[in-house]
Amino acid sequence: MQSAVSTHAPVNPPPRPEGFVSRLMTALTAVMTALAAGAAWSAAALWTGRELGFVAVLVGLLVGGLLRSTGLGHRLVTALFAVVLTLAASLYACALLATASVAMVLGLPLQTTMSNIGLEMALAVAWVRLDWLDGLFITAGCVMAALLVARRGKQSAQ
Repeated sequence: MQSAVSTHAPVNPPPRPEGFVSRLMTALTAVMTALAAGAAWSAAALWTGRELGFVAVLVGLLVGGLLRSTGLGHRLVTALFAVVLTLAASLYACALLATASVAMVLGLPLQTTMSNIGLEMALAVAWVRLDWLDGLFITAGCVMAALLVARRGKQSAQ
């Protein structure tokens, strides 16, 4: 009888490349992920007809998890970057939702409204639409992103 012992060598992930280009690509990936999460958040909110502020926590977990998985955890600057990206995604989603509400009131297509009202008015409308619960969820998302990046424990191979 043959034994069931495997002769395959254990599979180890390749070491992560270090240097400026690697960190730049990680930062760009994180920025694009945060913006995509903000766009998905606003699309889901428009589809359901609800604000969905709790998605800010999910965005924070996504951004924090992404930055941690790249081997950049345990750094203050990375935790701050995660907070900034979570805020940016939340701001982006709120601005898109505000623009959509203005478009519905005016009866114009979203693209036309975006180009006509500008960023300043979209942010002003977004600010007016925010309530304390949305602010709480956005704050919780930022805290979760920072804690996920900064926490000690097992970290991906570097």
